[in-house]
Amino acid sequence: MKTTLVLGASINSERYSNRAIQQLKQNGHKVVAVGNREGETHGVVITKEFPIIDVDTITIYLGQANQCSYYDVILKIKPNRIIFNPGAENRELAELANNNGIEVIEACTLVMHYSYLLFVIHYSLFIIHYLLFIVCYVLFIIYYLLFIVY
Repeated sequence: MKTTLVLGASINSERYSNRAIQQLKQNGHKVVAVGNREGETHGVVITKEFPIIDVDTITIYLGQANQCSYYDVILKIKPNRIIFNPGAENRELAELANNNGIEVIEACTLVMHYSYLLFVIHYSLFIIHYLLFIVCYVLFIIYYLLFIVY
């Protein structure tokens, strides 16, 4: 299972980082969290230390000024992607990440997740619509063969 690291995590349930942890956990993601204060939220321990583990995605909830001390460890971990949530955009880190082969996305983790769910629902409805069309077509052929041909 791929791991998502929430950088700027908070135990405050009003913070978007906290909501992201909750949403990621509810949807079966493995989540680790780094914040200014240690604690626990939604079954995830928030540490001050950056864990050196295999991370697929780092989603950042820190302002640019508070990110500088994490540059080296982020590049060392080399996640597949970094998501800069609103207010966390950072051209310097984005450029460093791109130069190291890390995908950079400026988006909201919460919105990205809902967009994915909407895509899945839309695609599922498309498949149901297509299957209904096939069923109607088969019924038409049966009707034609039973009542028109005979």
